[in-house]
Amino acid sequence: MSQTTRTKPYGPGDTAHVLRCDQRTSTDGYWDNSRPPVLTVKSGDIVEVETGIHLSMKPGDTLADWAASFRRLMDAIPDVSILEDAETGAQHLRKGAGHHRLTGPISVEGAEPGDVLQVEILYIEPYPYGFNLNPQASFLPLGLLPEDYPEGGMRWYEVDPRTGTYQFQPGVTVRTRPFPGSIGVEMAAPGKWSNVPPGRHGGNMDNKELCEGSVLYLPVQ
Repeated sequence: MSQTTRTKPYGPGDTAHVLRCDQRTSTDGYWDNSRPPVLTVKSGDIVEVETGIHLSMKPGDTLADWAASFRRLMDAIPDVSILEDAETGAQHLRKGAGHHRLTGPISVEGAEPGDVLQVEILYIEPYPYGFNLNPQASFLPLGLLPEDYPEGGMRWYEVDPRTGTYQFQPGVTVRTRPFPGSIGVEMAAPGKWSNVPPGRHGGNMDNKELCEGSVLYLPVQ
């Protein structure tokens, strides 16, 4: 695999904001329109958004660590609601908590309910690591064939930023095609809402076509 050098499709002359992901600028598990904006931008501005890894996991963490973090999150926000029309496994989450980390919210000056927000995804730089997991079926029956693999499993991968690939196993290299699994606008309804099910607000769409060069349209609520 040849090495490549990637450059961002914008330069110093563009209005580019940088939003890091930390305890102040992100939430775990829910959408909540009562949160004040952590950044305000104008229409047409470019924003570099750092995203956080699932439940703030780090390389070396285990499936037991993930489950413990999820339990702490569910106990910390017991009043989360589930979208009534959600046809996903999120309907079965105890107490309704989600488990995705979201950076924001970002306010767009002049955007009003009824407007449509056009989001252009210009550039994505993945973390140098990531993981896949299936939870224990007794804790959360999600993933592929939970009844056949009740113990679940978790696997970490190292991503090579030069080639955009990771090694699935010795001799098997897979090219990455990163995309934001969750992206959306704040919901009109007050309260905390699980960030597992997608909806009219966008959310956890897991749309693999939302990669570099794509455009997403979201209705402002």
